[in-house]
Amino acid sequence: MGKKILEIIGKILDNIIKIVVISVVAGFLLLLILGVLFDDKMIADEDVSYDNTYKIEGYNVDAIVNEDNVIDVTATIDVNFTGTDKHGIYYEIPYWNKYKDSEGKINKMRALINLSSIKISVDSLENKVPKNISRFSTTSEDNRLKIKIGSQNNVVKGRYTYKIEYSYSMGEDLFKDRDEFIFYPYGFLWSTEINNATFSIKMPKEFDESELKIWADKAHKKEANIDYYVSGDVIYGEVKDEIKSGDGIAINLRLEDGYFEGAESNYGNKTLISYIISISIAVISFIVWLIFGKDKHNIIETVEFYPPKGMNCAEVGIAYSNQGTTTSTMITSLILELASKGYIEIDNGENEKDIIVKKKKEYDGNNEVEIELLKGIFRDNKKEVNLSEDEEFYKTIDTCKIILSKTYKKKIFDAKSLELRTLNIILSVVSVVTFFIGIAMEDMPLMNGMINIFKIAIFAPIITIFLSFIMIKRTKYGEEVLGKIRGFRTFLMEVKKEELENIVEKDIQYYYQILPYAYVLGVSEKWMEKFKEIGYPPANVMGTYDFCTYSSLCAFGSSSSFSAPSSSGSGSGCGGGCGGGCGGGGSW
Repeated sequence: MGKKILEIIGKILDNIIKIVVISVVAGFLLLLILGVLFDDKMIADEDVSYDNTYKIEGYNVDAIVNEDNVIDVTATIDVNFTGTDKHGIYYEIPYWNKYKDSEGKINKMRALINLSSIKISVDSLENKVPKNISRFSTTSEDNRLKIKIGSQNNVVKGRYTYKIEYSYSMGEDLFKDRDEFIFYPYGFLWSTEINNATFSIKMPKEFDESELKIWADKAHKKEANIDYYVSGDVIYGEVKDEIKSGDGIAINLRLEDGYFEGAESNYGNKTLISYIISISIAVISFIVWLIFGKDKHNIIETVEFYPPKGMNCAEVGIAYSNQGTTTSTMITSLILELASKGYIEIDNGENEKDIIVKKKKEYDGNNEVEIELLKGIFRDNKKEVNLSEDEEFYKTIDTCKIILSKTYKKKIFDAKSLELRTLNIILSVVSVVTFFIGIAMEDMPLMNGMINIFKIAIFAPIITIFLSFIMIKRTKYGEEVLGKIRGFRTFLMEVKKEELENIVEKDIQYYYQILPYAYVLGVSEKWMEKFKEIGYPPANVMGTYDFCTYSSLCAFGSSSSFSAPSSSGSGSGCGGGCGGGCGGGGSW
């Protein structure tokens, strides 16, 4: 007894070690993936296509900077639409801010946009404002949040004033010796000219005005032609010149270390962590399946006229199943097989829905499932039972399914893969939960590129769930049996009339003998069609059941009679078969 316990503990430890190794490998692969995701190409400079169908006649930005480095932005944009087919504008907010410091080092700061904080309003002094003109939608494109304002059903022409409000978190800065404030009031990606540009920026507290720089280029080499002044903790500014398409304004303010208090890192957010966990689980599940769950050999399908020798139809059903799960259909088919072997007789009563089962002879076999099934049907020493009126029969079905699983499953499927399938199911649940937790957080912008963390994460729960279904690896015996079953099933569907006539001539019981197997394999309808031309064997050949009773039993098997009254039936039917501020914008 002690030796057996030690063996079990040894197996458990062996599996734990393997899982740890797998996890380390998965983590390494994940780092490689993230290395691709966070490549500098995400924040590459872009060209802007000029659009002459609209002009920005006025652009005012009011920004309130909070101590935690969260910026509340209000942009008021006066737009003159000169085209004939425009519906509104789009406004872009960058997720990243890329700039060079005094030493020439490129620094990147990641920001978060509070989607629930976005408010849009549209007004006009010269035009009637359409009903849906302030409607907007958001998408993540090219490492920016794109706010599309307007309606496909409305065309705008003339001047309209757009008021855009949102909250923008810059997070912790990257400097150890100082704090840094970077803000693009107009961005460098507008597709048209900007006239009459003004701004006000309220800082949370006073600062050194000499550290304030305002640039007209992203490289911070060309100072902007701006009239500005500082009053207390507020920066006011007015751009003297027209801001051309593709140009913008960058405000850079060097601050003493600790100026911002309570700023949280936008890199270690909960959404990112949730996505990484979900992806890691998918990678682990895949490696576990590859090592322990993938069949070693290709299944060789052989031509078979009969099911594998020594297997009843329920055992054929579980061997054919890719998941190794037991179903009520398997037990239903076994009732038919017991009838074809002469142990019971099935008939309809006065009601066509009645399933009358009569005992014909004592069972002389040793199959545990068959013994339990007959015992459950004829409990209390009954000789005749109406199954359609037996409210307790579902208990017998459940018991038979458990016995079938315990006695036959391990013959077909590898024991270790069965154990690890449970692990994969748990991992699937964790993957799904963590992914949707990440969705609920909504604190992470989508990354740029064809491949990004969200797009990978969205498939992670699907992968883990799928791997749970295919986790079970077959034994050598299971592989051989499956090849025979597949060949047998193919024969049932494709057998020719002449060939079938020859078999029936030699074995008159063939139709009723094979029908339970056809039923559990989901091809009973095709099987019965094969006999339409040659004629069904008479029911009295076996004296067990006819087509009507068979149909009734199928209908019974697909009803709730095979499940507890509070749950639905599980049997199948008969046969079956940036930086802060604006990144840019444009019209649409």
